[in-house]
Amino acid sequence: MLDTLLAKMDAETKKKKLQEEHNLPMTIKLEKEMNDMCNLSSGIREDGFRDGEHKGKLETIRNMIVDGFTTIEALKATGRYTAEELSAVAASLH
Repeated sequence: MLDTLLAKMDAETKKKKLQEEHNLPMTIKLEKEMNDMCNLSSGIREDGFRDGEHKGKLETIRNMIVDGFTTIEALKATGRYTAEELSAVAASLH
């Protein structure tokens, strides 16, 4: 599900995919949470482009974890990050 939320697709497509593939009824609360995650993923991409460095990407991932938006395990499940990236983020949390 996290992969869907962080994917580069419009919000309506994400909603449809979550409903069809994950059997999630789109309640008002769930839609708000989904929009928050979509905005977060857009911010992550913008931060990465703006920083233009690997360091910015890792800092953004770290902030997502610290802010309670995700976990190392959830990020690992997406397959979007290397083991080295996730290890570096995990080390920075201690």
